[in-house]
Amino acid sequence: MHANMRMTSTYYAGAALLGTLCLCSPAVADGAVARPLTAGQVSCDAAQLGRLARRIAVAQDFDHDPALFLWRSSAGGGGYAGLAVTDGIRPTPNGDIALRDERQLSIDLLVGEKSDVLSPERPLVPRGVLSRRAQDSNLVYSASAFVLTVSLEAAATGGEPPDPLAPKVPLTVNNLVAPSGSGVPASAADAVGRGLQEIAVPCHERFTSFDEKVFRVLSRTLRPSLCFTGDLPGNCPSGGGAWNIVLFRGEKPNTYKARLFSYSRNCDDEGNCSFGQARRADLEFIVNSDSAGRLTDGEMRLRPSAFFLTVFLLPPVHPGQDQQGPDVFGAAPFVNYEGSSPRTVLLTSVDWKRLLQDSAWNR
Repeated sequence: MHANMRMTSTYYAGAALLGTLCLCSPAVADGAVARPLTAGQVSCDAAQLGRLARRIAVAQDFDHDPALFLWRSSAGGGGYAGLAVTDGIRPTPNGDIALRDERQLSIDLLVGEKSDVLSPERPLVPRGVLSRRAQDSNLVYSASAFVLTVSLEAAATGGEPPDPLAPKVPLTVNNLVAPSGSGVPASAADAVGRGLQEIAVPCHERFTSFDEKVFRVLSRTLRPSLCFTGDLPGNCPSGGGAWNIVLFRGEKPNTYKARLFSYSRNCDDEGNCSFGQARRADLEFIVNSDSAGRLTDGEMRLRPSAFFLTVFLLPPVHPGQDQQGPDVFGAAPFVNYEGSSPRTVLLTSVDWKRLLQDSAWNR
């Protein structure tokens, strides 16, 4: 099925993806490898990133379904990083091959427990600053299918699920350079809101630069899709939803997890809208590394889920300039779940060295 496929479709569908990377390597320079974590620390990271994933969303113009990768920054404190990716992996019309053509928006989020307010009479509540990294992003000048907007709800919602696509206290950035029909440029935003308290305090301070390297590699290689399952590959579900994919550490040194949530926003005839997460899937990775911290080989495993799903590991691409086609998809590791179908593939080997050979990520 996937032998001749190389296509970029960050299909923004409702599901959640959990990946575990075991990067077992000899001891190297401080910060070049990960540190062990307790089960409680791992659970805390997963829960905190899950709360962030419920408060933040990415939207793409012209009814596309993008994806947003999120992870804790190694800078410490309430620091997060993210990568928004357009809906870029799609089959060709006949459904037999895949093409990857995507745009990216890199973001940073800093959350503090207390705001430094001007008035000494105002209560001290959490503050947040959301910004785009322009040098790491595809900036656009006018309305197009490649406009990406990331929004976060900073307000407490009184027990109701937050709706980041219609936030009461918004933090919003996009990749626009000039005003257009899609809005005005938003390179940074700051706000205070009690809803940020649940993501303000880090679970621990044991992240390293090696951890962040792995998170960034995953954000640029891991691509899920709902378009390649079934008897007729290429029949993508309509309105499948968007992906929020959170990346975090595992217990053992150099083990990592990625949890992918799908979400959508639905409105009735009276204009009452609801935002919610729908589905989740789990992936596990084993990644070996050499004494210099370069990734070598390993495997990828997909845990069975309640819905059909294909997940590719594709070489990093220069978004907006390069495309990937059948030659790349044909060599790419993938896993695929289709229930009891013989097309189900839950385990595959991964040659990380080969996957990253044309990039600077593994030098």
